Formats: sequence, structure tokens, C-alpha cells
Amino acid sequence: MQWFWDCVETKLSEAQRQRLLQFVTGSDHVPVGGFRELRDHDGSILPFTLRALPRPTKTKPLLVKQLLNARSAGSRDARAQAFRSDFCVAHTCFNILELPRFESKEQLARALVAQTAIDVTGFDRA
Repeated sequence: MQWFWDCVETKLSEAQRQRLLQFVTGSDHVPVGGFRELRDHDGSILPFTLRALPRPTKTKPLLVKQLLNARSAGSRDARAQAFRSDFCVAHTCFNILELPRFESKEQLARALVAQTAIDVTGFDRA
């Protein structure tokens, strides 16, 4: 998790940090009171949380049927395993960012830069 904060501070521009924050929290700015004042949709305090995704155990590609079964599985680990990629997964309603276990800080930095290049709002800015 230390790699994450190092990458955010040293590898991302201010604009990229804003986009990452929006990806995780739904807002591109930190509340006046700081991260400890992040809230959910009903106003309850909900901290910014990082989670490490489990390491993949299968090396062969998954079949579509396996992906669909995992999607309906109750286990978060089963779903994470099936949909494992080098992209981070955000749970915006809960201010949670799930990170794959990267082999190096440079690999994490590349993934964060790529993530910030994606339009996280779903709307193009014209």
C-alpha cells in the first residue's frame, strides 16, 4: 500500500490525482476537513480505503461460462479472481479502491496513469 501513496505523490500530476480521486469517491476534490471527512450518499463518514486484491491462482484463460458463474458467486474473492486485471477496481459508493498485487512500483504507477486517462464519469467533455 505504501507504493500506492508514493506513486500518487511522485508519479501523478495534480489533474491525474483529481481524476483518481473522482474514480474512487465520485468527487474530484477532497472535503474541506480532509480525507477524514469523506462521506457516503446519506452523509455518514466513510473513509478512503485501499484493499489488495487476492493474487490469481489460475494461469490459463477463463471460459465465458466460468466468468458468468463467478459473476453470480457470492464470494468477493471468487469474483475478483475471475475478473482479475491490471486495473484498479473502485467501489465509489464506499470510497474503496481495490488494487491488484503489482510486481513493482513502476507497474503500479503505469496502471494508475492508465486509469486516470480513462473518462471515469462516462461523459465526454465537449
